[in-house]
Amino acid sequence: RILYRFRPDPFPDHCTKSPVAIMSASEERGSDLHKRTTSAVESFADEYMPDSMKDAVRQAAPHVGAFVDFVATKVVPLGYIAYEKALAGYEVIKPYDPEDLLPAILGLFICFFGGTYLTLIAAVEAYHLAGWRTTTKALQALYVNAQRALEASRKDDKVDADGDGEPDVSELIAKGEINDVVKRKVGIVLKSVNPDEVTDAIGAINAGFLAVLATLKIQFAKAITLGAAIGDIITKPMLRFGEPILARLLPEDLEKWAGPLIKYTCKSIAISLAWMLQRIISSFHSAVRGGLMCARGVLSYLNKQGFISINHEVRVKPAKQRMRLPMMCPKNK
Repeated sequence: RILYRFRPDPFPDHCTKSPVAIMSASEERGSDLHKRTTSAVESFADEYMPDSMKDAVRQAAPHVGAFVDFVATKVVPLGYIAYEKALAGYEVIKPYDPEDLLPAILGLFICFFGGTYLTLIAAVEAYHLAGWRTTTKALQALYVNAQRALEASRKDDKVDADGDGEPDVSELIAKGEINDVVKRKVGIVLKSVNPDEVTDAIGAINAGFLAVLATLKIQFAKAITLGAAIGDIITKPMLRFGEPILARLLPEDLEKWAGPLIKYTCKSIAISLAWMLQRIISSFHSAVRGGLMCARGVLSYLNKQGFISINHEVRVKPAKQRMRLPMMCPKNK
């Protein structure tokens, strides 16, 4: 669903919706990209690297070019193909309302196995409550600004200011003037995007991740703190009665370790117990949350398919109001 919403339209100039055309177009550009990348790395080594590292960077330049060539001709085309296949698959299952069935299946899994993945579910739940809506809007804003920047960059790739019949960017790349190309593209990006939207979007995404970190830290720190407190409580009587017995069992040169061993053992057992209690609480939450997701998804799916009819506008009155209704009605004479 997210892929379908953020699908690129139109596709880049070097790509079509045919997998064969995508792969062939990428392979035609591969050798040229290899040469340009190797030349750029060599120029970077000559201008910016210290003398002790120039030879090493220049020797690595062909390998860097080969890696970039591999990514551009193999990985990126396969990514476009997988993207198209994902969109096509979504179009196939779209009539079956996957927006309802997939959450129902996920809810069923969470209901029975959520206690095993308590930290993951806690993180997702925190992100859903604190940062999902803001992050969705932020990603949409970043996507719109990225489209503006890409469109401006494509137009700049066709600019021929000197009128010699070859685009200026291609001339700079052929000459190995990568710094001028980078400066030119950075300037185009800065001119085409909205700085306020980008700043707000990045801040919203960071706020969502911080909410997740804070939730995990607070929620599971409580369990560890509770375990440590329980360990401190049971350590004192265990030291009083258990340390003399353990000291007699240990060799004479290791009797001093009787107290620390009892302390570490008590705290480990207490923290494990507290973590088990936290797992039980998380399992109960996962069962309730997963069952609710599954029930809502199944009912919504059945309603859309016409098997049942649900009127979302009808609401059941609270029990107190239902009890008061007979008292408010006049008696029949």
